[in-house]
Amino acid sequence: EQLLLTHGKLVIENRRGTSSGPQAVPFFALDEQGQATQSSGEIWYGVLHWSGDFSIALETDPFDQTAITAGIRADGASWRLKPQEQLTTPLVTIGYSAAGFDAMSEALYDLQFDFLAPRAKARQVRPVIYNSWYPYQFAIDEGRLLSLAERAAAIGAELFVIDDGWFKGRTHDRAGLGDWVACPVRFPRGLQIIADRCHELGMQFGLWVEPEMVNPDSDLYRSRPDWVIHQPTRDKTLQRSQLVLNFARDDVRDFAIATLDRLITDYRLDYLKWDMNRYMTEPGWPDAPEGEEGSLKIRYMFNLYQVWEHLNRTYPHVLFENCAHGGARADFGMVPYADRINRSDNADPVDVMKLHEGFTTLFLPKTAGGAGNISPSPNTINGRVTPLRFRAHLGMMGLMSVGINLLESPPEELSELKTWLETFKRLRPDLQDAYVYLLASAYQHPYAIFQYVNRARTATTLFAFGHGLNFQQQLPLIRLRGLQSDALYICEDGRSLSGQALMNRGVPIQLRGDYASYVETWIRHD
Repeated sequence: EQLLLTHGKLVIENRRGTSSGPQAVPFFALDEQGQATQSSGEIWYGVLHWSGDFSIALETDPFDQTAITAGIRADGASWRLKPQEQLTTPLVTIGYSAAGFDAMSEALYDLQFDFLAPRAKARQVRPVIYNSWYPYQFAIDEGRLLSLAERAAAIGAELFVIDDGWFKGRTHDRAGLGDWVACPVRFPRGLQIIADRCHELGMQFGLWVEPEMVNPDSDLYRSRPDWVIHQPTRDKTLQRSQLVLNFARDDVRDFAIATLDRLITDYRLDYLKWDMNRYMTEPGWPDAPEGEEGSLKIRYMFNLYQVWEHLNRTYPHVLFENCAHGGARADFGMVPYADRINRSDNADPVDVMKLHEGFTTLFLPKTAGGAGNISPSPNTINGRVTPLRFRAHLGMMGLMSVGINLLESPPEELSELKTWLETFKRLRPDLQDAYVYLLASAYQHPYAIFQYVNRARTATTLFAFGHGLNFQQQLPLIRLRGLQSDALYICEDGRSLSGQALMNRGVPIQLRGDYASYVETWIRHD
């Protein structure tokens, strides 16, 4: 969203307590001349490394000088420093681009590539994921998951993730959160048999958890009602039938660590999907230590980071997903801890095309997750029907995941899906560690075009998607970016052009019909 700065103050902020978004993101970009494009113009930009309440203020005085401040949102927050005690406030990274938004994104990518992304896995190729949520949601059991695992391995999935619904009392969203043991009725032999079978099939195994939340209908809440955030004089507001555990308390933090240690160890997890599905209401801490009542939201986030830091330090081989009611924690505070960032729980491919545009402005494409890149059609959000090819091409631009019901898919769909996953794996080395250039925005055109260029500048892949082309509309020649101008590039169909020709003249792309998509790759000839 672009806004015109006038005299006065513009404030970007979040007050939801448990997250930095998704309605606002702790990021700003200031185009003083109002003329910046993707590839030209001066931009001052910044990101706040924080995942909770924040405030970014841009204030322009009568002399047209703009001052920018960013940090923890201070309203209602306090922190009493004891003698010799220190408080480290969140980092703000400030940058300048003389070449538009592309150069800004490149610099932020390099910051993540080289410094912020979890070091043990920064260069690791991300696996193709199969997630159990869409096929059966809460109606999962041992038999269904074992059958799904067989099919997932057969189509080429490399990681099998059991989503919500696996634990005691969890046949709907009104019970069970907090009781992190396998349902003895639906999983009489526990989850270990499924984990073992996934490993036998050559896949990794992952699990969904929501450690910050609790249902009133749970053993945890019945034993520790004092652990939830609440005001003693007000009724507790339920959202999604759940309450927020007070992570500002060290005993709650320690309980989360012990629980996750047990799950990772017992089930030999290769992947943990951490979800968070509600925000704070009635933000109170009745039994807070004296003087710490106002530090609730700040201590909550500090302790949350401590849990994530423990997980990364103790289990450097495990991949961790940052899912927060979709993309509510897509921020630089979580980048050092998360290998996958959920963009949204909305898996409609046309919507994802637009979400990906914003996401890859700031974040690495290899971290781009979601409810299921290859999701069911018709889509569960809006009923939109799209071809598998369109969904597969979109999935290739992020961390590929599959969420369709493989037990009900006809043989021809399974065969096509396997082919698309094989194509993705062939392209993956140059896609996941790549710079992303937006060549045409879905917000401005009835089509969208993304260009991926690997860090060595030796390969580039174009993704084109139509979403409303009319009257046999022809696309203009598409000019590429970020290539070596004096190098020769060869397309997979045999064409050869110099980098200068690709960037100055461009290449033709044809999209025909609703939800048409196209992918082509050019390799530098050395």
